[in-house]
This record gives sequence, structure tokens and C-alpha cells, in this order.
Amino acid sequence: MIDKMRLPKLWINVRHDVDRKDYLLSGCILIVIMYAVEVALAWILTREFYRPLDFLAPMQNAQLNYVSTSTMSAKFIWTIPFVWIALSMSVRRAVDAGCTAWVGLLVLVPYINYVVMLLLVAGPSRPRKTQAPSSHVSPEWSQFKNFLIGTLSGVTFGIGMMALSVYVFQTYAAVLFIITPLLVGAVAAFFCRVSGGQVRRAFFCSFIAILVLYCALVLFAMEGFVCILMAAPLAIVMALLGAGIGTMIARFGPAHRKDLLLLLTLPLACSMESHLASPPLKVVTTSVEIEAPIEVVWRNVVEFPPLAEPQELHFRAGIAYPTGARIEGSGVGAVRYCEFSTGAFVEPITTWDAPTHLAFDVREQPDPMRELSLYDIHPPHLDWALMSERGEFRLEPIGPFRTRLTGSTWYRLDMAPYPYWSMWTDAIIHSIHKRVLLHIAAVSE
Repeated sequence: MIDKMRLPKLWINVRHDVDRKDYLLSGCILIVIMYAVEVALAWILTREFYRPLDFLAPMQNAQLNYVSTSTMSAKFIWTIPFVWIALSMSVRRAVDAGCTAWVGLLVLVPYINYVVMLLLVAGPSRPRKTQAPSSHVSPEWSQFKNFLIGTLSGVTFGIGMMALSVYVFQTYAAVLFIITPLLVGAVAAFFCRVSGGQVRRAFFCSFIAILVLYCALVLFAMEGFVCILMAAPLAIVMALLGAGIGTMIARFGPAHRKDLLLLLTLPLACSMESHLASPPLKVVTTSVEIEAPIEVVWRNVVEFPPLAEPQELHFRAGIAYPTGARIEGSGVGAVRYCEFSTGAFVEPITTWDAPTHLAFDVREQPDPMRELSLYDIHPPHLDWALMSERGEFRLEPIGPFRTRLTGSTWYRLDMAPYPYWSMWTDAIIHSIHKRVLLHIAAVSE
């Protein structure tokens, strides 16, 4: 009798080996499911066909332009279980083919992953000796030593990948925020588990490793508190997924410490991502209704008096916030200066359609934040990760003494995964818009 649930059980139960037939069949089924869902999503939202090449080239992010931030976030969450299945099956397939289990992690490297998967499909099953961790309870000192080794190994690997990604290849991307924490968790759990440590201790070791890593980044002036707090939720989730992979590798073998040298291929992913990824242009729009005639609102849009100090926690923690606006000249060609807590946006006027439409480019912009840190630091992402390109105000009369005011900002976010980071940047830009629009409303009314 055919077991129709055999493959789903194989995806969930990580104790079973994976032969090349099941690996190929599972890969085909999962790719078809993922592609079908994303084609349907693209068609529903845009009436455009989502091409197979866009699906197979995840670092070419043009396909992200057609969806909202919430839809991108849902799509990102939807892919996490598929990443887990691909990793766990690749690790087990590598072991079944007689390779080191760490080969399975190479499916994380863009484009190289296709070569690795083809090799895993081609490799025949080979007899092996399972190198499972011993079932006896190790002495307390031995367990503590393994815990320390695991934590320090994960932290060391994470700092190395951070340095390569940020300071060598100058990219804040998926390698840094997804692959690195996942491998920090895997390395930490592997060293903690390989000598007989308990599974829950290995997971806790991965959790501690990612926390120690981020504390080290703050302590050694590589990052500030606010950016670390924004990155931490995603990093913790990925580290715990990595812990599952690390414990699996320690159980299945053959996997030795020297096999970790394979992870030196990960800088290839940093390099490719820095050359192939191009940030999409995003727009954030916010509206308010003002109890004032449109001509009064227009005057306060063009130039408004200083704002009061903000009370919002994120602004007080260092996120740049608007403090006032002034203009030199009038009409197209005039230059507007939107003053922020970190400097001024220089905005040449491109559309002056009084009193309904004011548009401008962004010629210069200040830092998006002052890092909250023990030191005076300036991480590279402050210079290029978030770049505003243009903005506009639209005014619409909705009564003799009532006006709808809409502000929009077009910007590029050079940080990935875009669905995750755009949730933060969209929310911050909305709060900046709200601060300006409510101030204009208060002055106009």
C-alpha cells in the first residue's frame, strides 16, 4: 500500500535519511507549491505574470516592487518553513550520499545552491556509521565546557561574517541578517551537542550565542542599540532554526570540526549579494484632514515654524525627526530646506502648482539617525542604506473650510531582507510624515 503521507512525514521527521529519489521529488513538489502561490499573489495584486526567472533569482529583487510591505512580510514568513525543509533535507541527503553534513548548508549560498542541489540529487546512497551523540549524561563541567565552546564558536563566526559583509563587501543584506544568525545558531548548537549535550541545552546555547554576538557588536562600537534591537527579532528566530540544524548535524554525522571550513564559502554569498542586489524604489504615503481652507494649509506646507521636541520613544532614542522647514525662492527651481535633528534635507522644487501640489527632489540628506551607543559611532549603513529620492504634498479641498493633506516620500532601502526592514522603515517614515502633517494642521487651524 502506498503511503501518501510519506514525503510530508519525511519533511517533518528529521530522524530519517533522505535518498536522492525522495530529495528530487520533494524539491520539485515544494518548488511548484511555492511558485504557484507567488504567481497567484502577483496576478491578484498586479494582473502581471510572475516569471520563473524572477522566482529562481531571489537576489534580483525587482519582483518586490509590485507588493505592499504587509504582503512582502506575509510572503517572507511563508517562505520560512520551506527554508527549514530545504536545509534539513539537504543535510540528511548529504549524509546519505556519504558527504559531511555541513555540505547541506551550502544550499543557503545563492546560485551555488543550484549546483549543490544537483550534486546531491546525483550522489548515490552510501553505507555509513551514524555518529550520534552519546546518550549518557556528561559530567556537569564537561557540559559547561561544551556550552562555552559552542557559544564562543558561534560568536566568533558571527563577528567574522559581520566584518566581511559590512566592512569588506559593504552590504547589509540577507547574508548578514538571515544566513549569519542561522549559522551562528547551527555552529553553537553543534559544538554544544556533539559531545553528548542535551538538545534543549544546545538550543539555549544558540540563543545565548546570538545575544552575546549582538552585545559584542555594541560593546566594540560596531553597531548601536537601536539597530541591534530592530535586527534582534529576526536574528533570534533564525538562530533557533540554526540550532535545529546544528543538533541534526551533530546527530547524523559524519561531521567533524574541520568540516566547518566549508562555511568559508559563505563570503561568496556576501560578494554576490553586493554586486547583484539593487534596492527597489518604495513609496510611503500619509494623509490627514485639516479644519482650514486650502490656501492657508498651502502656506504652511511650503514653510512652517519650528516643531516642539518629540515625545515618541523612537525619536528620543536617536531616529532623525523634523524640526522645521524654510524655503529660498518661489516656484519651480526654488530650494526648500526641511530641517531635521541630524541636519537638513535639501529639496529643489520640481512642481509648484499652488495651492494643490508641491513636489521636490532630494539633493542632499542628513543621517537617518544618531546611533544610541556607549561611543560616538557612525556605522556604514548611515551613509547609504536608506536614501530618500523625492517627495510631494498634495492638497485637496473637501469643504469650504476643510482640506485633505497628503504627504509622500519615495526612497530606496539598501538592506535585506526587504520585507523585514521595510516594516521598520515604512513605520518610521509614517511617523515622520505624521509629525509634520499634524504640525501643519495645528498651525493652520
